[in-house]
Amino acid sequence: MVLDGDGIGDLCDICPYDAGNDLDEDGACDDIDNCPYVTNIDQSDVDSDGLGDACDDDDDNDEILDYEGCPVGDDSFVELHVIDRQRTVCGGSGSCKLPVEGALVKVFDRNDPAFQDLYTKNPDRTSYPDIFEDYTSVGTCVTGSDGSCIAGEEAVGDYLVIVKYEGLPNY
Repeated sequence: MVLDGDGIGDLCDICPYDAGNDLDEDGACDDIDNCPYVTNIDQSDVDSDGLGDACDDDDDNDEILDYEGCPVGDDSFVELHVIDRQRTVCGGSGSCKLPVEGALVKVFDRNDPAFQDLYTKNPDRTSYPDIFEDYTSVGTCVTGSDGSCIAGEEAVGDYLVIVKYEGLPNY
């Protein structure tokens, strides 16, 4: 029997109710993970709002965004350039840029000697998937409905920003 339709039999499936099977590999199946796109092994949720602290811009509900405590917090905007041949999505225009919700943004320190040993300061874009999955980021965030998020870094620096989005938005 396959409850979640992922093709893995329930007896062998670590997440029998979740077709995503723990996308962030933190040990919590996505259907119960309080932050399914960012690894948060302890599933900490200090303010009990259902959003894990690793994804919560205000994890203590003090109405001060957590990144505001960081010296640097660049706002990342993720947009999809749409070519609208039927002119049904872009308000009659042939193309437009639309915000992408749910994109995972990771920031990496290119001046880190360990980073440079593995990838050089300016890695070829073919290395981006490996960097995204395997190297420790200095900041992460998930874009909201306006396509923006802020990944707070500890200091001003020379950073590489990589965005990952799976699937297609519903426009």
